[in-house]
Amino acid sequence: MIARKHIREMHDLPESDALELFGDVLNVGRTVAGGFKSFKMNYASLGNVHEHLHWHVIPRQRDETDFKDHPWKNSHIFSKYPTSAEAIATMRRLFSES
Repeated sequence: MIARKHIREMHDLPESDALELFGDVLNVGRTVAGGFKSFKMNYASLGNVHEHLHWHVIPRQRDETDFKDHPWKNSHIFSKYPTSAEAIATMRRLFSES
């Protein structure tokens, strides 16, 4: 679901739109988890910096410095996990199938 108007908070969405959005977030999470073979998935909808409804879907790996901590704590090591051309192709394929 792509919001065509500015929405700031989940509770501002009509019920049907909220359910559709949450279904989309779950589908993205399933696809990303499968594509990255993640140990854990983190979902965040903060909006403190960009006051527009959006979600962060973050695959976590066991070999991260501390996978139990919040994902931004160690953002300086994100480059350790580059997205390869193969991973991008896999994500495109998986999303086109879902």
